[in-house]
Amino acid sequence: KNQLSQKLAAEKMGLKSSANICRWETGTLSPNAENIAMLLLMYSTTFEELYHDLLEDLRANRPELTDKSYMIRSNSSAP
Repeated sequence: KNQLSQKLAAEKMGLKSSANICRWETGTLSPNAENIAMLLLMYSTTFEELYHDLLEDLRANRPELTDKSYMIRSNSSAP
């Protein structure tokens, strides 16, 4: 796909160095929403594709996040 070096990606995103991109790739740091949006545009991808493993893990281990009846119950008990 759209292969960029960490250094070039950092430059395109206006970052001072590629250190944060390295941390994002290793999972020791998460990009903020603006940086995620820039990554999506730069790599012509979607959030689902970029965070596929994380989303699958959440779907498997946190079913309440996608349980619509849970959300309705929670909202209906609000004051």
